[in-house]
Amino acid sequence: MGIIGHEFTYKNRIYQFCTGYENEPSTCWWCDSVFESKRKRMFCSDNCKFEYLRHFYWVEASNWCRNRADNKCQICYCVSEWIDHSYGGRSNLEVHHIIPTRGANRVQHPLNAPCNLLLLCMDCHNKTKKKLENIRNEFVLEESKRCQEVMDFSLTGEGR
Repeated sequence: MGIIGHEFTYKNRIYQFCTGYENEPSTCWWCDSVFESKRKRMFCSDNCKFEYLRHFYWVEASNWCRNRADNKCQICYCVSEWIDHSYGGRSNLEVHHIIPTRGANRVQHPLNAPCNLLLLCMDCHNKTKKKLENIRNEFVLEESKRCQEVMDFSLTGEGR
């Protein structure tokens, strides 16, 4: 069984473990059922394939998130509007990762799970990003102060 988030190679492509069952021979990547097949398969049924894709592949997971939210911002409840009519158009709503993804392979990722996705309008998304950035900056500042106090104490033998 693989460690969720770690990468592995299957059919010359790099994947990430999302359920931990991936890369096991003749084992369904979604439900861990063992099945027999003359060709290499990743799923025991179309339903398992659908559930796996819906939970971990960006296109399917983000579409599922939009449908779940009924194409409304999940904070202010504004309705989707088309703001860019070039290249087929673009909505004012964006799918937001609560726990952000990091790294190169974001198309298939354990953090694309529906419970980690929110549909937000651009204003709410920017406010959320800014709020998280401020929280992160405050944390870093507090940690650096704490580290400095520890360093001062270890060098002088006394605190401030």
